[in-house]
Parts: sequence; C-alpha cells; structure tokens
Amino acid sequence: MTNWITNINASNAQEANDAVHLISRSLCMAAQEIGFQEINLVGFQYTDAYPDRRQNLVHALLDPVQPGDLVVVQFPLFTTDSFTETFFEQLFHRQGVQKVAVIRDIPSWMNAVDSDGYDAQTDWWLTLLRRFDLLIVANEQEAAQLRRDGVNVPMISLVICDYLYQGPWRKKQFRKELYYASGRDILGLDYHAATPLNVYSAVASDAVQANGSTRWLGFQPSDAILASLSGGFGIVTANNIRESHDEAFKYYTQFNDPTKLSFYWAAGLPVVTTSRTPHAQLIKDRHLGLVVDDLNDIDRILSDMSSADYQVMVAAVAPWQRAVTTGFFIKRALLAAIQTLNLGVKQQLVKS
Repeated sequence: MTNWITNINASNAQEANDAVHLISRSLCMAAQEIGFQEINLVGFQYTDAYPDRRQNLVHALLDPVQPGDLVVVQFPLFTTDSFTETFFEQLFHRQGVQKVAVIRDIPSWMNAVDSDGYDAQTDWWLTLLRRFDLLIVANEQEAAQLRRDGVNVPMISLVICDYLYQGPWRKKQFRKELYYASGRDILGLDYHAATPLNVYSAVASDAVQANGSTRWLGFQPSDAILASLSGGFGIVTANNIRESHDEAFKYYTQFNDPTKLSFYWAAGLPVVTTSRTPHAQLIKDRHLGLVVDDLNDIDRILSDMSSADYQVMVAAVAPWQRAVTTGFFIKRALLAAIQTLNLGVKQQLVKS
C-alpha cells in the first residue's frame, strides 16, 4: 500500500512565493517525512482544447496508484476546470483506492459575499467534496459550514496550516510596528495611526504608497521576510486594508486558515486579526496576538503594552512556531486519516 499526495508545482520564481505554492510545498515536505509519495501537478493551462491529451496526462499521473493505496488531494487543484474535471473523473473511477481531500480553498465560497451567493445543492465544487472518503478541513468553522451545505463526509480539522521553515530567526523585541505581507494587489488603505505599517506586496496603489503611516516594501521572497522580522506584529486580516477580490474574501475569512497566520507564527511573531476570523478567540485566549477590528485603534492598544507584555506573547507563540515549522498539524491529520481509512482505528480527530 502506498500513500500519495498531490503537489502543486510552481512554473516560475514569483509563483513559487505565492500562498498556493508555499503551503503546497509545506504540506508535501511534511507528508514525505511520514512516507508519502508525490503526484506532481503543474498548471496544465494548455490542455483545454485537447481532451485526448488531457486524458492521457491524467492517466499517466494516476497510473502508479493501485488498489489499496490512499490518495490525498490538495483541493482544488489550482489548474483549469477542464483538467480538474478529468482528474477527478479518473480518480473517483478507481476502485479500492481511498480518497482524501485536504481543503485548501472552496472556490464557490471565495467568490460569494454570503451563503446566498451559491447553490449548495448543485455547486460543482461541493458535489466533488461529497465524493471523498474523508476531508481534512481548515477548522471547525469550515466543517460546520460544509455540513450546513450538505457535505456529510467524515472530517478532520487541521486547526491551522503548517509553514515549514528552518530559519534563520531574529530575536523578537517589542516595537510599535505592524507588518502586512500579501500576494494580492493592495488597492486601498484606511489607516492614519502613528504606528508604522510595513506592507509587502508586488502591487500597491498610488494612494497606499502615499499614505504617511505606511511604508510599501514591494515584493520580497517569503523566507527573506521571515528572516528579517525582529519585532512588532504581523497582520493576518484587517478591515482597513482593501485588496483585489476583497468583498468575497471578507466572507471567506470566516472559514479559512490564512497563510499569513502560519507565516507570522513561523517567524515567532505575535499577530493581529479581526474578531470574525476562526482563530480570533484562540489568539485572544492564548495571548498569541491582538484582536483588532479597526487598525486605527492600534496606537491606543499599544500604549498600554509594555515590553514584558510583549515577551509574554512571544513566549506564547513559541510552541505554535515549533509546530507549524515542523509540519505538526498536517502530519497529525494525515496519520489520523491513515488510521481511520486503512487500519479501521477509531480516531477522536475524525468527526462524522
């Protein structure tokens, strides 16, 4: 029996630094450490007009998979719809193979401003998810929404996605400073606090760049950013920052595991998030950062904080840093999936 996981490969250096490929790399590296083999995918953008070629490509990718094997799919495939359809058509046709989805994103949720923005009963993506033997979901909030949408498949909550990183790290000092790293275009900013806001993105509007409280640092490789962070707070979500696809993402952030959370914790940095995110209560209860709905309140909040208070947060983040940088959460979920599907061992992590 072989355990497989799909790997979503980048086609260029900048693409390798976006959230899709950073997390794919981390998931696959962690999975390999517990014996998984890879099914390597790329964009396959030029197969839409060639169905025979598409069928042959998918057949070649899945040909090593045998009855008794377990296949973990990073969902969605982040390729064309036609290639995705062909891939799942062949995968689900294979008998005696256990199929697991690690849900990275749910496109119908990402493109909706609320739950009325899609038809849960007929939605193609949700229909695909109903066909898996088990789902590894982002968190309990995502699991609950999937059940409300009629996806009644056993689920394991990942809690948080991993971000494998081996350093270097810089010692964290208390500084009244904010950091925001994004793979999307920063279009607008409602921020006038005195606390400096450092923004990493490939594109920022003229208004963002001209904001007197903001320093736009352009694009930098993710690991280079991690190595440079020596204090302050990393912003996971903020109502004051307007990005491309923003309205839909405001709805989606209620359910997903944002890469930024794992990213800042991999650096050992306390975070800032909004109250509607799945991790807000955890962050507040465990002193892992700040829950702030208006970034313009940050001056007042930080004025009451001492260096000792900040170091309490840094110490609280440390075990989460060790976990996400070593692949703890995905290894835990994958081993639970193997125990459940291949060995028939009841797992407390699995909820029907």
